[in-house]
Amino acid sequence: MRSLPAVFVTSIGVLFGTGCFLTSPTPPLRIDDHATLGPSRADALVVFLPGFGDDGGVFDRYGLIDAVRAHGRYDAVGAHAHFGFYRDFAVMPRLEEDLVGPARAMGYRKVWLVGTSMGGFGALSYAARHPRDVAGVVMMAPYLGEPSVLDEIRAQGLDGWEPGDVDAMEDGREKVTRRNWRFVREQLARPEGGVPEFELLAAALPEGRVFHRPGGHGWATWSPLFDTILESTPEL
Repeated sequence: MRSLPAVFVTSIGVLFGTGCFLTSPTPPLRIDDHATLGPSRADALVVFLPGFGDDGGVFDRYGLIDAVRAHGRYDAVGAHAHFGFYRDFAVMPRLEEDLVGPARAMGYRKVWLVGTSMGGFGALSYAARHPRDVAGVVMMAPYLGEPSVLDEIRAQGLDGWEPGDVDAMEDGREKVTRRNWRFVREQLARPEGGVPEFELLAAALPEGRVFHRPGGHGWATWSPLFDTILESTPEL
């Protein structure tokens, strides 16, 4: 399995314990398609996944689509992956069937996933499930999974932690968290335990893949932070 050029950005918030959208995850997954301004499609695609309470159009409204266009020749889509897709664990099959799979069939050679908050969890979850379909992941203030699993990793250290048979377990938040962190351990450097989940992931990533910006859990922080990521990540 090849190494995934993941990018992690700091500032985390808890989101699954604060209520939910009752909207059902009706297929297909709706997207906002932002093709480049040229005469043909690009050969690389950036897929934006929104956080809790946002929709796929938020990335256009806050300037991230324009930032991608200014950075280079990329197409971009904003996925309307609301909380219902996460509540019912439908986000990964919907991304595969409605977005990433068709994109690769259309000729996109590289697909990057960019997620904010809940969308960061979705981006990492998809990459852990389909590592060969994803060129890289950008997570801004991501939700990183079930607290009880994160406590295990802190206590045992990521290197010594045993995720269990995540393929045999029934789908659920704990299973996905275990699979995600197993993926992180397989792909990246292995840190010592005993640190917050935020620093736990940051410590596992290579130098130059972690970006910090003071601010809250919102777009006033994320928009300028994304500009920094684009400027500092030549392969994106």
